[in-house]
Amino acid sequence: MEAAIWQAGSLNGLTWQKKQPAIVCIGLAASAALLMSKRLQQLEIGDDAA
Repeated sequence: MEAAIWQAGSLNGLTWQKKQPAIVCIGLAASAALLMSKRLQQLEIGDDAA
């Protein structure tokens, strides 16, 4: 039942203890994106190369 609530996109009624895994995953993903930002910018080849 709890997974169905999360898949529906609602965090209403959940405690911080149950939200913690999602917060950790979001934090790790944001950190990884910041660390890889220069490599990701290399993928922006522009209109001329496309």
